[in-house]
Amino acid sequence: MPILKTKDYKKFEIDGAEIPFSCLDRCLPEDQVCQGGGPENKKIWITTTRAKYPPLVGILDVTNKTRYGFTAKNVPIYLFHPMNKAFPPFRVGSTTEPNQNVLAVIAFESWDLNQSLPRGSCQQILGPVGDYLAEAEALYWLYSPFTAYTKKQSLSLEPVSYDVENRMDITDWPTFNVDPAGCRDIDDVFSYRQRADGSVDCIITIADVAEILPENHPIDLIAKATGQSLYQDGRKPRHMLPADLAEDYGSLVTDRERLGLSLIFTLTNNKVFSTVFRETVVKNKETFTYESINNTGHKDILRTLCEVFTPDTDASDSHNWIAALMIFYNKEMALRLKDWSAGICRSHKAPNEEKMKILEKIDPTLKFLAMSSAEYISAGAPETRHHGLNAEIYCHATSPLRRYADIQNQRVWKWIIRENHDITSNDYLLELLNTASKAAKKHDRDYTFLVALQSLRPTTDDIIEGYLLDYTHNDTTAKLEIYVPSWQKSIKIKYPFISADTSIKIKTRDEKSEMEFKKGDKIRAAISFDASRPYWKERMIFRILS
Repeated sequence: MPILKTKDYKKFEIDGAEIPFSCLDRCLPEDQVCQGGGPENKKIWITTTRAKYPPLVGILDVTNKTRYGFTAKNVPIYLFHPMNKAFPPFRVGSTTEPNQNVLAVIAFESWDLNQSLPRGSCQQILGPVGDYLAEAEALYWLYSPFTAYTKKQSLSLEPVSYDVENRMDITDWPTFNVDPAGCRDIDDVFSYRQRADGSVDCIITIADVAEILPENHPIDLIAKATGQSLYQDGRKPRHMLPADLAEDYGSLVTDRERLGLSLIFTLTNNKVFSTVFRETVVKNKETFTYESINNTGHKDILRTLCEVFTPDTDASDSHNWIAALMIFYNKEMALRLKDWSAGICRSHKAPNEEKMKILEKIDPTLKFLAMSSAEYISAGAPETRHHGLNAEIYCHATSPLRRYADIQNQRVWKWIIRENHDITSNDYLLELLNTASKAAKKHDRDYTFLVALQSLRPTTDDIIEGYLLDYTHNDTTAKLEIYVPSWQKSIKIKYPFISADTSIKIKTRDEKSEMEFKKGDKIRAAISFDASRPYWKERMIFRILS
């Protein structure tokens, strides 16, 4: 059966063909559909099997005097506007006082015949629209809707005893992790021993989540659909995995024996020899922050490895020390995946040279913005280059507590080593992971907006400054990409289009005057916030001043 696809409830696709909204009978995204009755030129599509819809977060419009009926218990029914643009408004009953609109989480209930809108049941009120904590929580629900794990779900995957007979025991090695203060989902640790001849035996160990989480377990399916954990400053993360797994028995916390997948190598005269992956049992002895690690004797070996693995980075920055270890591990794993033509790699296309030149004039450190987004591809793909890291082959394998691609690559490595699985490319999984990766970036973008809103003045517009990086247009509309240094983000603003050559000419929103800009020009814009709109891209209102 065909699957109904959409990013906007007003625009649907079935097998790549656009379907008018008027030709759908009570259908929702991801439903299996078939054609029913209607005239030959306007066949109606009906749902044969409803999808498993995510919990939906949005605005419950309780201040509107219009009511959409009452429940059997005489509870008023209000209009609910999902933040997920793929879904239509819902009719939702609520006892919330009608003095301020609220952010709520609902579940699909039904869509009865002769009803223009579906019914939903209110699961949770997050708080008033515009409230910082409520809005932040709403972003978690919007971009990671399935991971509010219940206690019952968490208990469905309990720690068990594992066979460690064939694992290398490295519990007696000096081992430590370096992470932000308060970090509990510890993916990686580092161990090393100095030889008498000056060589150093090194081990980078990653939590062996693939051994703990069975493939196709209900939690595995949630993690697969979610793709990765989400983070907000000062708030508890929205873990891809249940907190018990991510922060306790799956995490490489101190003074606990844990399962690891380790990369073992020897450093001699600043050259790496004898790299090999092994399943291990590891015990983390110490934990450091990126600041405190500078006050230890470990800094010398970490700095040396940083200079060897990533010679173009600043080796005085402790963040780069750990990043270098992770990059080396990921490259080594990717080489093996490529040899086997199995697993998931990370590809990054060459940058836009024109945009890079503009960015170099603004700030040389911003060159990365000229790159397109990286994407997951099959390790067997003919072109795997990662331009951002200047690597011919690269993968994600060092954050399995936070990213699903890393778990999958651990599994592939085990399948190959144990020769007990038929490895084939999984295009559906690649599509899922790339979609999840884009969702995480949208979360970070919207969270940046939310944080910026905290400094906005309530009575007047705030002014931001940025630089025009690029622009596109059709016959009527121009889209300007502007980098805002204070946010370290790019925004896109639409304006009425006039003409474009070496510059772009646009009309002001009132169409009474014109403005003209070249790439690289500094732009000033007023910013305001409309909390009544459910979609974040429409809530932030930008007005170019000059």
